[in-house]
Amino acid sequence: MILADLGADLVKVERPGSGDDARQMMPQVEGWSTPFIALNRNKRSIAIDLKMTAGLEVAMEIAKSSDVVIENMRPGKMKALGLGFDAVSAVNPGIVYCSVSGFGQTGPLSRRPTYDAIIQARTGIMSITGEQERPPVRVGPSIIDLATGMWAATAVLSALWRRDKLGKPQHLDVSMFDTGMTWMMLPLVQLSLSGVMPQRMGGQTPISVPADNYPTADGYMVVAILNDGIWHRFCQLAQFAELRGNDQFATNQARVLNREALTDILRREFAKKTTADWLVELRKIEVPCEPVNDVAAALNDEQAAERDIWLKSSFGPFKDRISGVGLPIRNSGYESPRPSQDPPRLGQHTLQLLHELGYSDQRIDDLRATGAVSVDPNVPITGTVPSITAGAD
Repeated sequence: MILADLGADLVKVERPGSGDDARQMMPQVEGWSTPFIALNRNKRSIAIDLKMTAGLEVAMEIAKSSDVVIENMRPGKMKALGLGFDAVSAVNPGIVYCSVSGFGQTGPLSRRPTYDAIIQARTGIMSITGEQERPPVRVGPSIIDLATGMWAATAVLSALWRRDKLGKPQHLDVSMFDTGMTWMMLPLVQLSLSGVMPQRMGGQTPISVPADNYPTADGYMVVAILNDGIWHRFCQLAQFAELRGNDQFATNQARVLNREALTDILRREFAKKTTADWLVELRKIEVPCEPVNDVAAALNDEQAAERDIWLKSSFGPFKDRISGVGLPIRNSGYESPRPSQDPPRLGQHTLQLLHELGYSDQRIDDLRATGAVSVDPNVPITGTVPSITAGAD
């Protein structure tokens, strides 16, 4: 999706019949999976049975004419199918081939199946997420899935930049496990260097105090004070003036050592006023603070609207409704393409892509008859199939 938003012509190869697993994920609205809608904009779908020789031939034709192949099957599966890096690079010596997997292409766990929550558990993320006296919990958003995609996009862009200099194909190995370990960099280094085992701390952070999710009279807010200058401003408030000269709290190091005592004081005081009242006072003295918004509040956030991050659907029952979030990138010298919000129906572009690859109508009929490819029933079988021009320069 990232590469497509940046202008790539993206061809999504799916299995006939069921397609990408995400098409069946919940919740479903009007027959569409909301996770699929959120992550599959600006892609073209071709339905190919990779277990059939004729289907493999079609897939290889696509790979031959592509700059990049991205696959996320278990290690060894693409090679067994005849679509591995060696096979593709033999017919396309400039290919950037990116393998995305759970545990990577090497190592004792490389063949294990996995999902986001599995990696959050294995890499220790869940062990430091949640309240200390309660069980470990998964981070709400699928951070491993999404971040692995971000690393894959970064790897692909880097490889494309190097391609002319290297003059040879490149095989990229990007894994969810490695991504999880990068998320855990700070606690892993903390344990390695200090010997202190990181613990679940709720809304707090081990590096600074106060930085927490505080209950107010009518809700919750986060206050984050990560240096002594902000702390001195904070102590200008009448409610906290007595803390200013207290050696227990004079420096960040002292505040961390006396975390519980300071947290008790702040929680008692913050509970006396509403979130809105506290935000007014804290913002006047430039102390970082924000309310703990629910998803509805985030969807209606004025900053999000001003930044023009929302992408709206242009199709069917979802027309003009928010169906995605744009890339968090602004470039003053380049106006990035505004992506289409239409996720593809399964096999929506099968006919279009086969024509672009030079297949005759008779050959296409033969492929369809054998089940090697399937076509979205909403696409007319006869007539000229228009071509889509890639957004990239």
